[in-house]
Amino acid sequence: MIESETAEPAPDRSADGALTDWLVQRGLQGGGMATLVFGYCDRLAASGVPILRVFAGVQTLHPLYGGYSYIWHRGQRELTKETFFRNQQAGDDYLNSPFHDMLVRGDLSRRERLDQPLEHEFPVYDEFRKQGATDYYVRIAGFGPDQDGSVSSVDNDGLIVSWLTDRPGGFTDDDIALIERTHPIFALAMRTEATTETAQSIAATYLGRDPG
Repeated sequence: MIESETAEPAPDRSADGALTDWLVQRGLQGGGMATLVFGYCDRLAASGVPILRVFAGVQTLHPLYGGYSYIWHRGQRELTKETFFRNQQAGDDYLNSPFHDMLVRGDLSRRERLDQPLEHEFPVYDEFRKQGATDYYVRIAGFGPDQDGSVSSVDNDGLIVSWLTDRPGGFTDDDIALIERTHPIFALAMRTEATTETAQSIAATYLGRDPG
């Protein structure tokens, strides 16, 4: 279990700079992807963004593990983590998800007002509505020198993050702006952590834990 490092959330836009500074420092110091996700979500909530749930899925270049996902939920003091093997077949939940649809369409972002009629529904939206969700925002970032704004290689190395709120009326413009300002720094820190964890795992596997 990963304990929260912050106090109870309170609306405070001055925390914007503190959040980005913390992300940079955490990316430099390390500490693991789970700690990074937990700290980012707690601090984003403390900045006044009424997040109900955050999903962060990172694809890696590890030869055995294709990626990891972390889910933060308001009021829960530990993350839900799932590990995906490199040769693992995509399940129906993923194939019928907005994430897969975005990758097929080449979309880097998506926003869905769950308190309004939608042109295209996904099964997961019903689950979100049962939790009281009103707004859903997704951002995709690919890793690597071949990224030119497309999402073609995110299946191999990249990050997908979604934010969910239960605020009546959904996210405000300020909420989305803060998410947009902090997302690239969060993605860069996640890439650093994922690369470090992959290198440590490979070294330990082929050299042994102590030499690795």
